[in-house]
Amino acid sequence: DLAVKIADELGNNRVTVSCGVAYFDGNEVLYTEGSVQGKIVAKREGEGFPGGFDFYFVPDGSNLAFSEMGLEAKNAISHRFRGWSEMKHLLIEKGIIDAD
Repeated sequence: DLAVKIADELGNNRVTVSCGVAYFDGNEVLYTEGSVQGKIVAKREGEGFPGGFDFYFVPDGSNLAFSEMGLEAKNAISHRFRGWSEMKHLLIEKGIIDAD
């Protein structure tokens, strides 16, 4: 609820959530990032990490908070999914993993 209070006091509930993913092979560091833009709202019902932001975050293009979407729908658009997807593409491009 602190995030809601801060957003209210600032008069701006817009946020970007991001997830950085790094890979180190002993010589080179590869880094990708996934982001989702949205807004902070009053706590919603549903499932998510206890104490996490899933209950307060509504991504752009949705009326549902991450917590209300169900895990499969949320994970298909989340910042973590986007970050890891970018890393997978980079690892394939560099020939570190096979495209499966």
